[in-house]
Amino acid sequence: MLSIVISHKNRMVQLQKCINFLIEQKTTYEYEIIVVDGGSDEKIIKKLYELEKNTKIQIYYFKDKEFNVSKYRNYGVKKSKGTIITFLDADIIVPNDFVENICKKYMNSHEFVLIHTAYGFRINIYDKLAEMFNEITSKNIKEVIKIMEFSDFRDSALEFYDIDFNQCCAPWVYGWSGIISISKDLLIKSGLFDENFIGWGSEDTDLAYRIWLKGGNFIYERDAFGIHVAHESNKNQKENQNYLNRRFLYSKYKTFETELYAFLTGVSINNILQICKHIHLGALNPIYTTEQIEKINKITINKKSLCVGLNSYQELSRLYFTDYLV
Repeated sequence: MLSIVISHKNRMVQLQKCINFLIEQKTTYEYEIIVVDGGSDEKIIKKLYELEKNTKIQIYYFKDKEFNVSKYRNYGVKKSKGTIITFLDADIIVPNDFVENICKKYMNSHEFVLIHTAYGFRINIYDKLAEMFNEITSKNIKEVIKIMEFSDFRDSALEFYDIDFNQCCAPWVYGWSGIISISKDLLIKSGLFDENFIGWGSEDTDLAYRIWLKGGNFIYERDAFGIHVAHESNKNQKENQNYLNRRFLYSKYKTFETELYAFLTGVSINNILQICKHIHLGALNPIYTTEQIEKINKITINKKSLCVGLNSYQELSRLYFTDYLV
């Protein structure tokens, strides 16, 4: 069974659209929709009560002032009946074979994470392209993707690795929980979401990092995709929160890759780590043997030559270069 967990607060227009696409699924597999509300206004709560009339939908309510997405996702997992969990943001819509494709992927194994293609994250509500969202249905969504330039901006980075996470040094940076599927066993083994993350951002990357440390495999899923529907958003506030959360993530592990993540965008970190794999860090502060110095001097003696980067007076005094850049 598949459990789809959606965290929500005061996004009723987006949630209603998301739910509409989910209940129109054409599938032979059993699935449930779990919505965890984190303190919506009373008028929104009344509308949520109407949604509960659908037997596939369960809604749980918190009255928190601060929205804690990790807390609500974890609660949804605890209430779920499925062996596979799909986390979905309330502003994501999916094709009508979404459930079918996910369940087929997990027929033979549960030891992997499906990182779903997510189109449209860079489309602003005021972009002309945003008008297309009103025309999309669960039936024509695949045709819209073919003709419109929605794109998942992770694709351009992943093309360097033939869309194969096994070639990436850090596949975990692409593990965005806006739309992602994980087996419940792998989730529990990895420790669920860390509820100490505040506000928006990086709580999903933190979970993906822990799954990666446990040896979890990541697969890029393009058939069961989603589209992010543009809406009003406080971009500056999100960016500030995400920066603080990146720093918090680094403070938990203090590894080279998490320190890079604190200061680099996720889509580019793999390129940097790939370069670092080919740098012998010991060469940055080398100790040269007498034999090595003699070989270098045989090459440079009586020739115009330039030594670049060495800044040890002791080593420089042993060499026969005519010029030095330090």
